[in-house]
Amino acid sequence: YSRYTTYQSNINFMGFDYKPEHIKRDTIVRNATFEPVTVQITAPLDNKLTKYLSNYPVMPTTVKIFRVLVSDPNNQNLEMFTGNITSVQVEDIYAVAQCTSLGSIIEAVWPPDVHSAFCQNTLFDDNCKLSSSDYAINFIVQSFTAKGGLISTEIGNGANFTGGYVTYLKDFRWITLGETNTFHLHVPFDSSVGVGTVLRAYWGCSKSAEDCKNKFNNMPNFFGCPYIPS
Repeated sequence: YSRYTTYQSNINFMGFDYKPEHIKRDTIVRNATFEPVTVQITAPLDNKLTKYLSNYPVMPTTVKIFRVLVSDPNNQNLEMFTGNITSVQVEDIYAVAQCTSLGSIIEAVWPPDVHSAFCQNTLFDDNCKLSSSDYAINFIVQSFTAKGGLISTEIGNGANFTGGYVTYLKDFRWITLGETNTFHLHVPFDSSVGVGTVLRAYWGCSKSAEDCKNKFNNMPNFFGCPYIPS
């Protein structure tokens, strides 16, 4: 579970600590025709959100939104929304999640796993069983591409990192394409990353059986149906 608050400091609510985060929501849309209640939530990309962006379809995830009185949250509170994330997209350094109320989702079958040719695991999670530290490198930024990509001779063959990510402190960027000595990023790092900065990069996975077998030698943990008719 991940628990966040828009308040400036931690709030203990119902026995759990909610940590401050730059999260915002739009208006919770309700109407008199019994259509689904929807809300859009925007939050910075962090390790809690990467698994939702790296999986398709979106992993079934419940979102609850409460409004509380800071001075007495346990006695003065209101549950404003309960629903599931139906889609997630990246906008700059933020993740934008579209959420729909549970009442409308229950009308349709929502399988916990989808029969697909692609693996349903997230790379390096408990089901994948691979350790991220075995598929990571540290490198020094030597220069940048015209669009903010990273160049370093310490990268070497960057093909294995396509679909992976680069981290710096608590920030990270997706690697859209890894080439020899070069990482192309979905969004450039800000000015805190410059020539001489040490970064850490992790391999990417296409979730195909071919990658699982030939790239990671991890077919016993492949959770997909590679020969499903299409």
